[in-house]
Amino acid sequence: AANVQHDVFCLVRILYDSVGGQKHYAKQPDVIKDICCGLKKNLMLKKFKTAGQLRSYLENLEW
Repeated sequence: AANVQHDVFCLVRILYDSVGGQKHYAKQPDVIKDICCGLKKNLMLKKFKTAGQLRSYLENLEW
């Protein structure tokens, strides 16, 4: 379970860094902030228990 959680954190961190990291995070749309959860691990885990759930969420987003 710990490895699965770590995978979710790493994937969210990749997204966070891809959109500009700390410097640009505040200016991102709510959809990005809803995924990144301010990089708070407990909030991320409530929303995405597995990398598959995160993938499904991303695939079903309407930009």
